[in-house]
Amino acid sequence: MSNSEHTPEIAAAMEKHRREALVFRYLGILFGAAFCLLLLTFMMERRNSNAEINDLVSHRDTINETLHETRATADDLRDALTYAQHAIADLEEDLADAEELIEVAEESADDLRIATETLYIIESLYEAGDLENALATIERFELTSAYKLLLTQTAPIQPIADETSAETLEPLPSPAEQYAQLRALLVIED
Repeated sequence: MSNSEHTPEIAAAMEKHRREALVFRYLGILFGAAFCLLLLTFMMERRNSNAEINDLVSHRDTINETLHETRATADDLRDALTYAQHAIADLEEDLADAEELIEVAEESADDLRIATETLYIIESLYEAGDLENALATIERFELTSAYKLLLTQTAPIQPIADETSAETLEPLPSPAEQYAQLRALLVIED
């Protein structure tokens, strides 16, 4: 066979080889382009993921700040509630003390009223000449708490002045002095 016969076969084989090389080159370029597109897509996704992660971290930090502030507010409210509860307890104690004082004052007012009425009764009995009942009233009166209260009433009594008169009135003896004077008169006359 001659060289010229082999030449078309060789040329066909070379053409086939050249075409295969071009196909492989195009495939390589396509795979390279696809790889670049995949890499570009990966980088864009990564950037988006980082942005979302940063947003989530920012939200987490905001939530943590809000939680911290809420806890601080809750602590402040708890302290205020404790203070208010203590203040209420103190006020309740003060109220109980005040009610007790009012009760004692009412009892003292009753005793003072009884003492004043008894003093008036004794004076009336004395002025009427009923010395026996006057002394009996004194004996019964001296057994009461009103008698003890009367003994503490040592301040002179200031009479109420008439506003139209310029006259100055002298103070009257204290209830304790009046009782002592009346008792002394009754004991002497008995």
